[in-house]
Amino acid sequence: MSDTAIAIFVSLLMVRFIAMEAIYQRARRTGSGLRFPVGIGLRILLRVGGPIGIYTGYKMLGESATGFDTVVAIAVALLGSSCILVEPGEITTGPEGIKQKKCLGLQTRFVPWERAAARYVSGLREVLVIGRNGTFITHSQYHVGQEQFLHELTRHAVFLQGAQ
Repeated sequence: MSDTAIAIFVSLLMVRFIAMEAIYQRARRTGSGLRFPVGIGLRILLRVGGPIGIYTGYKMLGESATGFDTVVAIAVALLGSSCILVEPGEITTGPEGIKQKKCLGLQTRFVPWERAAARYVSGLREVLVIGRNGTFITHSQYHVGQEQFLHELTRHAVFLQGAQ
């Protein structure tokens, strides 16, 4: 019981550390805008943890003796694959608007600057940008350079609710 509690405690500390690590990184300048990737710690955790989870589920499935063991092995493999698929996407800004690529670059969202609005919740460290057609992009606590992102929104005259 205590081994499980220690593992859960270490996991929670690791996620909190990784969220704080993104605060101290800055966005990268591109030719026409800025790139806001996910913090390096979370990228490493998800991109390494995903294949490890899939492999662990595969090995557990080969050793399963009961139906419960099979269900747990499948759940571990699904968690590993979800690590790869649900990684927060990189956000880029350019002269035309904001773009986010998710799911290994297969899903792309685009919000043009004109008539876009944003909501900023400082306690959650999250900025939600909504376009005129309902498309939304969330700059979460796991993305780098939140102050730069807010500055980019004000520079392009996006209505920002909740800013000080």
